[in-house]
Amino acid sequence: MKTILLSLTAILAIITAAPAFAQLRDTELKVERRTLDRQDKLAKPRQNAEELTRGLRITVKNTTTKPLAEGEVEWSILVERPSDQRALLSAGKETLKALKTAEVATFNVGAVPVQDIGNHRQDMEYQVIVRRAGAEVVKAESTASFSQQAESARPLEKKGHKQK
Repeated sequence: MKTILLSLTAILAIITAAPAFAQLRDTELKVERRTLDRQDKLAKPRQNAEELTRGLRITVKNTTTKPLAEGEVEWSILVERPSDQRALLSAGKETLKALKTAEVATFNVGAVPVQDIGNHRQDMEYQVIVRRAGAEVVKAESTASFSQQAESARPLEKKGHKQK
């Protein structure tokens, strides 16, 4: 029984780490979590602890035979911190240039601290929305309750959001 539960937990971890993919109308959106930096925390010698800096790689593709107008990519990253009462929220907007047929635009955004202590990695959730002319074109989120979780989060300081 314990082996089955461990196997199911491992499968769930793999599924939740997979990139989000959304396609609607004329735009394809792919969002992947990425690790920017790893630092061993020697202050906690009894634990195998790391401080990770994580962000997102966002890919937007024109899937039509016509050029698409410029727009914006709005992103939000939420880090659940069990030791704190409130989660951390990092958000921003990127300008999306006009895309020719089958053209792809890629953005590397965000830089949030996530602690990884053995089997206790803090969760990082996200929401990405592509807008053109102020209207939502496509949206991808890692959890259906993202908006509710983000309402009670505290903003992360504005240093180092955008990674090129």
